[in-house]
Amino acid sequence: MQGGGRMQGGVRIGSGGRIRPAGCRVASRLDAGRPAGCRAAGRAAAGWMQGGRQKVAAVPGEGGGDRRDAGRRTAVAGGMQAAEKRRRGMQGGRRKLQGKLAPPLQLCRSAAAALSIALFSYFALSIASKHRRATSKRKNRPSRRGIVEAVGNTPLIRINSLSDATGCEILGKAEFLNPGGSIKDRVAVKIIEEAIESGDLVEGGIVTEGSAGSTAISIATVAPAYGCKCHVVIPDDAAIEKSQILEALGSTVERVRPVSITHKDHFVNIARRRAVEASESKHSFFGSDCKGGFFADQFENLANFRAHYETTGPEIWEQTGGKVHAFIAAAGTGGTVAGVSRFLKGRNPEIKCFLIDPPGSGLFNKVTRGVMYTREEAEGSRLKNPFDTVTEGIGINRLTRNFVLAALDGAYRGTDREAVDMSRFLVRKDGLFLGSSSAMNCVGAVRLARELGPGHTIVTILCDSGMRHLSKFYNDHYLKDHGLLPSASGLEFLD
Repeated sequence: MQGGGRMQGGVRIGSGGRIRPAGCRVASRLDAGRPAGCRAAGRAAAGWMQGGRQKVAAVPGEGGGDRRDAGRRTAVAGGMQAAEKRRRGMQGGRRKLQGKLAPPLQLCRSAAAALSIALFSYFALSIASKHRRATSKRKNRPSRRGIVEAVGNTPLIRINSLSDATGCEILGKAEFLNPGGSIKDRVAVKIIEEAIESGDLVEGGIVTEGSAGSTAISIATVAPAYGCKCHVVIPDDAAIEKSQILEALGSTVERVRPVSITHKDHFVNIARRRAVEASESKHSFFGSDCKGGFFADQFENLANFRAHYETTGPEIWEQTGGKVHAFIAAAGTGGTVAGVSRFLKGRNPEIKCFLIDPPGSGLFNKVTRGVMYTREEAEGSRLKNPFDTVTEGIGINRLTRNFVLAALDGAYRGTDREAVDMSRFLVRKDGLFLGSSSAMNCVGAVRLARELGPGHTIVTILCDSGMRHLSKFYNDHYLKDHGLLPSASGLEFLD
């Protein structure tokens, strides 16, 4: 015999004379790929068939072979039928188990589908709602046209002389490159656009503002792009060229004497009244075709803060690639220092934000000591005019709604002489012809760089150019009368 025995009557006869039903061998081969339950059933069937083999083997004699073969076939067939019955039983059990598991699985699938539909609907409705709100706003907002498109996105330049002297990267945001010549262009655009959106200002209306110059010039520059006019109230100690620029831009200008903000004739309070008068056509400044007045209120209008939080701060972050260690600037209305500091600290709380404050201002004391005035100032030694300083547009003795939003880590006190000497140093070394507030900001940047040490990146604001400061800040006769003629050749004035 070869191949482990021969087949006879459906029974394999092994090489040792053992009788083995052929179906058992097939069943045993199938066991390996079956589940445990099926294999158990297979083993039971095999055991039953083994009993059948023993009974067949016990049939004596060699005669009656047909009868013996028939018995073997009957035993094998019965074993295989039993095995098949058990196999079908196990399959039925699996189907019942799957049937029991099906409802939870179907429920999970249904829940997942419902969640997907709900999330899709939520986002689709959110997008549609935002689109409707944006469309509603655009109905009241005239399209930005002409010169307004050029406001913002000013370069961030390295101030080489200061960077080399301190070992830090001192960068200046070149806001004097705005079309209106200063950082206040951002504020003017934001204030006017929000006023038009709210309906407080309409085309043909007049924007009034009390300003030391820069904000007023910016409003006068961009207002015509929205079909509006500008009326400015300015203190008469501001550089005369600012009034001349305003008039050249088509604004009406009132020059008034400087008084306390609590006085009804403070330039800001007069500007507020002028807006009411324009709406009621009660003043000769405004013609009969005036369609109402709107008071810009740069000191308290939070559009000022938002202009810098939404544009200046993000631009600084992007232009430095987020690698900025500190920011410093002076404050007038407080909008710039508040908006930029809040944005930068929102991106990285480790960024240090500082104030540089000119003579006569109370903000240094507020930041460093928690009070606006020192004991000596409270006792009456303060200057009659708290802004008796050659710097313009910075320093204040009250907390504005914009300034209180600032996130500051400290402050420095600057002097007029430091600002004057810094301005001349930058002209000689870097070709930067900057205004008084910009020069003061650079004084602060050097102080901060020396405190932090080499290797840091410090950003400040170059608010405007020196073109608006010729009659005072860049007038040697004026400076000589105040004992401020520049004399430093380097940065020794900061030692």
